[in-house]
Amino acid sequence: MRCPRCAQLIAEISYECPYCHEVLSFENVVEKNGPKRNKTHEDIQDNRLTYLFTFIPLGGLLYFLFNREVYPLKSACAFKGFVYNSIILALVIIVLLLTL
Repeated sequence: MRCPRCAQLIAEISYECPYCHEVLSFENVVEKNGPKRNKTHEDIQDNRLTYLFTFIPLGGLLYFLFNREVYPLKSACAFKGFVYNSIILALVIIVLLLTL
């Protein structure tokens, strides 16, 4: 996060800015539109989840449903895996029906 006074980059849990010694309060950090959820290193797009949940579609759907508010980017990747598996499954069923 950045200090509202000097705009220097500081730690998320700082009580005061180490550069200008501005005491940080919740009101200084919160934007006018409301609290903003910071993107953490734990919530990144992970294509490995997409590949994993392409082969385990129910797991991708459950991961998406239970974690979409906590980890929106990872959940989106899990949901993509579920959708990819659904498309592949539909194509396989169509091909099998046409060959019968």
